[in-house]
Amino acid sequence: MSNYTTIQFFELNINIPAQEFRIEYTLIENAGLPFVPEFILRLLNVCPFYPKDLAQYFSFSKKDLKVAIEPLMEAGFIETDSNNMFVLTTKGKSLFIDTQDSPNSKNKIEYRKNYIFDLINFMCHGSRATMHKMNQSIVLDVGLEARSKSIEKAKSSFQRDYRDKIYQQWDSSDKQQDSDTKPELYKISDIEKRRDVYLGITEQVVVDISNNHIYFKKSEDDILGQLIDSSNYLEQRDMKLGNIVKVNNQVEIVKFATDIQDDGVVEFVENNLNFNKLLNKDNYFLGSLVLKDNWKNFYNKLLEIIGAKNEVELNWIFPSNHDLWLKSDSFYNAINDLMNLLKQYKKLSINFFIPIANKNHYRTKDNFTKIFQDYSLEKNVKFFVESDEMNSFECIIVDSILCMGTYHITDPNKFLTPIPISFLNENENSINIISRKIFGIFNQIVEDGQRLLS
Repeated sequence: MSNYTTIQFFELNINIPAQEFRIEYTLIENAGLPFVPEFILRLLNVCPFYPKDLAQYFSFSKKDLKVAIEPLMEAGFIETDSNNMFVLTTKGKSLFIDTQDSPNSKNKIEYRKNYIFDLINFMCHGSRATMHKMNQSIVLDVGLEARSKSIEKAKSSFQRDYRDKIYQQWDSSDKQQDSDTKPELYKISDIEKRRDVYLGITEQVVVDISNNHIYFKKSEDDILGQLIDSSNYLEQRDMKLGNIVKVNNQVEIVKFATDIQDDGVVEFVENNLNFNKLLNKDNYFLGSLVLKDNWKNFYNKLLEIIGAKNEVELNWIFPSNHDLWLKSDSFYNAINDLMNLLKQYKKLSINFFIPIANKNHYRTKDNFTKIFQDYSLEKNVKFFVESDEMNSFECIIVDSILCMGTYHITDPNKFLTPIPISFLNENENSINIISRKIFGIFNQIVEDGQRLLS
C-alpha cells in the first residue's frame, strides 16, 4: 500500500481547440536617451543656449557639437530661434510635461508576430502549441460560434491582456520587469487567422483515500491552470466525459470478481468503494496497469521471468470500454517497452487480445491495427467479440507465473472517469483460475463463428 493519502489513479490526454493568429501591432516603449542628448535637452528646458556656450559647457569642438545636436534637431526636439540660440520646440517641451527633471522619451515600434489563442476562453498561449496525437486524446468541442468569431475575440483578448499578461509571459526577457517600464499597446493594425491547432494537456485524477474524495489535480502551469480551472473548460470537459462514461458496471464487476474468486474487489464494491480498506490488503493498488509506478513494478518482475526461463508467453487482454483507456501516454509507453523486449529476447512471445463489438466491426480493427503498426506489432494482435462478463476487466498474464489485472469501475452519477482498481498476483492456482475464465469466454460460440476471431 502507498504511504501517501493522495494517490493518482487515472490520467487523460486532452486536446483543446485553438487557432494561430498573425498580429500586426504597435507598442509605445520607454526608450531612454543617451546621456549627452538627454543632458542637452535638460539644459535647454531651463534656458536657451548659444551654440558657442553649449559647446563650451561640454568642452565640445564645433564638430562634436554638431554630432550631438543634429539627431535632436532631426527628431524635432530642438530648433534655433531668431537670435540663433538653441531652444526646445513644442515637441521637445512635451517631453517634460510629466516631469521637470528628465525628458520622457517614448518610441512607437511596430511588431508582427504569431500568437496562439485557445477557443474556449481565448487566452494567449504564446507562439507554439504542443498537441497530443488525435487518436491518443480526447478532443474538446467548441462549436461554430467560437470559430466564426475567433478573430474578434482574439483581438479583444490581445488588447485587454497584452501589457499585464501576454507581454510579461511571452514577450519580455525580464519576467520581473517594473510596471513603469512595460510597453503600452498603441494599436492593432491587422490580425489574420493562420491555422487551426490544438493545445495538448494531460489531466490527472487523484483520490484522497482518507476521505474517498476524487478530483482532478490542479495544473502547475499558470496559464493552463487558469484555463482548465475556468467554468467554460470544465463544462466542455465534463460534457465530453459524460458522453463516454454512461454505465454503472459495478454489478458486472462483482460477478466477474466472484467467478475468479477475487473476494477483495467484491468486498470493495459492496462496501461503497472504500479505498483505504482495499489498499490495506496485500497486492492491491490504484491505477491502471500502465501508470508509471505500476508498470515499472510489473516490468521488473517480467524481466526476472525472462531471465529465468527458456520460453515466455505474455498475453494482454484489453477491456471493452477502451474509449478513455487509450487516451494516455502511459499506455503507449508500455507498448513501446514490450516492442523493445521482443526485439531483445527471441524467447518472448506476446499476444494482444482486443475486444470488438462484432466480427464485422472493421473500424475498430483498423484503428487498433494502425496503432500497433507504429510499433511493428500488428502481427501480435488478436481480436475477439466482446463479452459482457469481462467488459471492464483487463489483465496481463505471463505464463502461470505472473498476472496483473485491472477492474475499470464506472459510475457516471459519481465519477467522470473510470476508477481502475488493480492487483498483482503471483499465485499459480489463482492465475490458472483467471486464465480458465478468460479463455473459456474466448472459446464460446457467438453468431456464426468463434468468439476469438484471429
